[in-house]
Amino acid sequence: MTTLLLMIIYLAFISLGLPDSLIGAGWPVMHQALDVPVSYMGLLTMLISGGTIVSSLLSDRLTRRFGTKIVTVVSVYLTAIALFGFSVSSQFWMLILFAIPYGFGAGSIDAALNNFVALHYTSRHMSWLHCFWGVGTVISPFVMKYALTTTNWDMGFRIVALIQFAIAFVILATLWVWKAKEDTFEQTLEPVGLTKALRIKGVPTLLLGFLAYCAAEGTAMAWASTYLVQFKGISPEDAAGLGSLFFIGITAGRFFSGFIMNKLGDRKIIIIGTGVLTIGIIMLALPINISVVAFGGFVLIGLGCAPIYPCIIHSTPYNFGPENSGAIIGIQMASAYVGTTFMPPLYGYLGSKLGFWIMPFYLLFFVILMITMVEITFKNCGNPKFTIRKTRPEDYETLLKIYQHARKIMKENGNPTQWGDHRPAHSLIENDIRLGQSYVLILDGKIRGVFALVLGEDPCYKVIEDGSWLNDESYGTIHRIASDGSASGIMEAALDFCQDIIQNIRIDTHADNKIMQHILEKNGFKRCGIIYVDDGTPRIAYQKMP
Repeated sequence: MTTLLLMIIYLAFISLGLPDSLIGAGWPVMHQALDVPVSYMGLLTMLISGGTIVSSLLSDRLTRRFGTKIVTVVSVYLTAIALFGFSVSSQFWMLILFAIPYGFGAGSIDAALNNFVALHYTSRHMSWLHCFWGVGTVISPFVMKYALTTTNWDMGFRIVALIQFAIAFVILATLWVWKAKEDTFEQTLEPVGLTKALRIKGVPTLLLGFLAYCAAEGTAMAWASTYLVQFKGISPEDAAGLGSLFFIGITAGRFFSGFIMNKLGDRKIIIIGTGVLTIGIIMLALPINISVVAFGGFVLIGLGCAPIYPCIIHSTPYNFGPENSGAIIGIQMASAYVGTTFMPPLYGYLGSKLGFWIMPFYLLFFVILMITMVEITFKNCGNPKFTIRKTRPEDYETLLKIYQHARKIMKENGNPTQWGDHRPAHSLIENDIRLGQSYVLILDGKIRGVFALVLGEDPCYKVIEDGSWLNDESYGTIHRIASDGSASGIMEAALDFCQDIIQNIRIDTHADNKIMQHILEKNGFKRCGIIYVDDGTPRIAYQKMP
């Protein structure tokens, strides 16, 4: 079922890419048929971008209320309706009218699916997700070419609209597939909101870095051919082919980089991508009018760009916590559209005044800004390094406060019964300390979290229903893990610590504890079945093996 869901998500992202290159491919004919200046495409694309910015900012609220699956299917239908509307438009004002649902649909699906994949899947799948967006952008120009050579531009929009309707129907018919993933986390917290998200430490630097990256990517996409013609002296025909190398590089790069992302991690991949991108820019700046140099430059720029966008998105839950990622990714999408909407025209203006030779330096400015801001974000916001030690008797009162806070958070998020008002029992906490199986996580001299690691067989785990344990080898069990809410990464730090002691780890949680279920699955735990704790109530059992 997980594989089927991934295929559906990839299909949805193809639908996001399909319209992105369609207007540009058909506009040379469209503006003549509609009797408007060629520059009017700028008005149309800016209106679409405005819609995507608004819907991106609203995405977190919509997703928490309706779920990713509903937002996705409605968004694809919106873009399908908009594209069909384009196909029947005989006046420019009609394009303007249908650009509104186009923008709203594109922004919602972009933010919602990026957040869903960042929460539930690894970097590899985020990279491949954006690879499939590239597939959509490659398909549309060929559809438009077919339409222009056989009928007219409106047929190109009609064909893509029908493809969109078909994709929307497939998503609608398979809504049940989303349940296993979506129910573990979505709709458990109140929307963060734009103002609150912007006040979170690190968000401003992240947004500036992401805008800078999208400015560089958007400029390379839009002006590659013009730069080659105006500065490198390459013919328009050859320039069109060479300019497409950027798209080939970025799509292929996202596919192949997916195979190494999980091993290296988001941050290292971003740094490597930036290095490759910078080499490509330097090749463009070389005063050599040889096609092969320009060829290599744009391929490297595409390859370097390939992993940066998906890795920045995928690292958002890591840097800011899964409870904030929906709102922050929505703002990231909005900043992306600001960068791709306004920075390429700025290059066009500067190029007309100073000369198009400035492209490498223009790109390099944004690349340096991007990597600087992203590195600052990682340093300030990444999961901190905790000191973990055994709990001491003098820590007891602090632990009681932490568990009190944990009970409050559980109740606020639909889980009032797991710990109720008095669990874990004081006697159990005291026993953990006495037996030396209680540990505290310390950051900046303050206890931020607590957990117990119990080695040996747990009596409650002898019987498991609706499944089975992954193995029967010796194991350790994580119990009573809680945080004071002041630092993220408690579970990750505790798990790393426990796996240094014993690789085979088991844990259980309440069916209403959606947040913990999400955190466990995100960290590689497999759901094994149902066990019953001492009071006879059921718990979902998880295990992680070496």
